Amino acid sequence: MSCVVCSGPTSLRCSGCRSVFYCSRDHQKLHWSTHKGECKQTYVMSHSERLGRHLVAARDLEAGELILREVCLVLGPKAASGCVCLGCHRPLHPAAPFCPCPGCGWPLCSAQCRDSPHHTSECSLLEKAASRIQPASLLHAPLSAQVAAYSFITPLRCLLVKRSSSSRSWDALNDLQSHVDERASTPAYIAYRRNVAKFIGDVLGLYGDGFDDYTILKMCGILDTNSFEVKWNSPGAGQTKARGLFALTSMIAHDCRPNTRHTFEPEGDSGVPWSRVSMAVYTTVAVRKGDILTATYTQSLWPTKRRRAHLQAAKCFCCECQRCSDPRELATDFGAMRCLHAAKGGCDGLMLPTKPLEDDSRWKCTICHKETPSATIDILNDRLHNEILERASKANRKSMENGKKSSEVRMDPEVLEEFLTKHHKELHPMNHHIIQVKYALNQIYGKTPGFTLKELSNDKLKRKEQLCRQLLDVANVLEPGLTRFRADLLVDLHATVKELKERKVPVKKASNKSKQGPLEDYSKMLPEALKVLETENNHGRVQF
Repeated sequence: MSCVVCSGPTSLRCSGCRSVFYCSRDHQKLHWSTHKGECKQTYVMSHSERLGRHLVAARDLEAGELILREVCLVLGPKAASGCVCLGCHRPLHPAAPFCPCPGCGWPLCSAQCRDSPHHTSECSLLEKAASRIQPASLLHAPLSAQVAAYSFITPLRCLLVKRSSSSRSWDALNDLQSHVDERASTPAYIAYRRNVAKFIGDVLGLYGDGFDDYTILKMCGILDTNSFEVKWNSPGAGQTKARGLFALTSMIAHDCRPNTRHTFEPEGDSGVPWSRVSMAVYTTVAVRKGDILTATYTQSLWPTKRRRAHLQAAKCFCCECQRCSDPRELATDFGAMRCLHAAKGGCDGLMLPTKPLEDDSRWKCTICHKETPSATIDILNDRLHNEILERASKANRKSMENGKKSSEVRMDPEVLEEFLTKHHKELHPMNHHIIQVKYALNQIYGKTPGFTLKELSNDKLKRKEQLCRQLLDVANVLEPGLTRFRADLLVDLHATVKELKERKVPVKKASNKSKQGPLEDYSKMLPEALKVLETENNHGRVQF
């Protein structure tokens, strides 16, 4: 962690809130006049047989409270990364200028990135691999070669924590859950042993530095189990992606409807962008003293079976949260299908899993009670999912100039609207396929060239308003409170309603079935959205 006063290495933590760190008693005293108004312990560490170590609320917490702030322990390229700068992690492209590191030869975006704390400790080791990797040619190599070259960087940075940081940092990292024993015989870890462990051990010479295959594979497991995807916008380079380890935040338990959210922000005054990253964790709803603090390790707009399969494969546990255990997914019927026997008997029921925590559960209609094997539902979901991907690809076409593709993206939302029309009898309005397509449409209308709010017709503007309302009905259940999902939708809806009013277009008020209030109430909700967005600092979204 870093001192909140001078950003130097720390040895002290505030005993009250446990969220602020200091290098000395003098700096702790110096900061107290600023800190005392916000110093309230928010969490304590707990342990259970089911969850292991986890955090619980130390007192009653209001929505929007800062729970903790933590500096990233290790930051590095993602597991399947193409060429990125090893200093600031910006993506690198052959057509863009780059600067080879004078030490190891690996491509950097600028000379100053050589001094990034992420790269300095690994530079001399990477120099040993220059003859094998040929870093000068990486930018022009096939993507598969780039992925292979960058696959060992972040596991190596984990190992170097032992060499370059305090023993406390190494202990915190090494103590994280890896599930390496369960993963050792999987195809991914057989490949890790061959491509990552052997390379780090033999080529870089770390076998002689006290590390072995098991320790290296354990670092791979720790990254797979605990790392967060960090995204931010880099000027002139688009979106930058990396993965980071946060030892304390990793103790927050998973829930498919979490009570916290988190965001990233740069720290320190280094000339290298995002050379140090911290994570801030906030409550999204009121949390009572003793309640478990939770985050989600998956996607809210996935149905139960897909979420649980992802968690089992990526995090090595089977989720049994309230949403996963409920066949109706908290009364949304998010994963439900219309009765497959409707064409024969006119049944208006929904097909739901009889045992949602079992992968092969049979599905039963809520009205006619006829059952269907899980495999049949899986085939139907796969077909619909593939159709959405195909339509999304067609909707996002490159424009043509003189018979050649240009860099300008040309959107065609009607391709997605056709999906909703085609399947409106097969899929009910809250089905996850329908909601995912509506979310994609909402990202197009009002936000892409050719479809900005000012460019939309009155009908398309009213369509945008309708999509915002329907998505908010979902967000209010699956991601309630001060979440980024709800905040973005509230801002969208506020801007859309404002444009409709300026055009004097009559707008229907919310129906009795909608969970939303009248249009006028949304202006009152804007401060709620801004409370979320102001903590994002425009640095980008945080995702697992």
